[in-house]
Amino acid sequence: MKDLLPIVLVMVVTLVMIGVAVGVGHDASTLVSPPEAVAEQFARKLAGGRYDVAVQHLEHDSPAIRERIRSTSAELRRRAGSISAVDGIAGATDGDRSTAAALIRTGRAGDIVVEFMLVRRAGSWRIREWRARRHTRKVAPPVSEG
Repeated sequence: MKDLLPIVLVMVVTLVMIGVAVGVGHDASTLVSPPEAVAEQFARKLAGGRYDVAVQHLEHDSPAIRERIRSTSAELRRRAGSISAVDGIAGATDGDRSTAAALIRTGRAGDIVVEFMLVRRAGSWRIREWRARRHTRKVAPPVSEG
């Protein structure tokens, strides 16, 4: 039992240090999905017709926003046919504001790019606005850093 005490103490100290870094330092990256991940998740939910789940990514919720999500989702699925991939693309971040995009590869409509404006609220990224635009040519997928 005495052998476990140092391990438990190290774990507690580590968790306290992480809590201080995130809380006091207003860290926006350690335990938070980046804006491009939020954009990708939202686009996947739109593409799948899961608009009641997609609303959790938005800055505000209202009947008008829910209707916009439903209509955007229906139009995307109508135009797209099969969806082969959805990739998040990083944009620019300035404090509590960011841009990102989601590249949706479709069978019928080519590549569709959905652009997002995001804001950080209560420590997580929320979508403030979005718009889709169609690409007739193939867009290069994001390059993973590694």
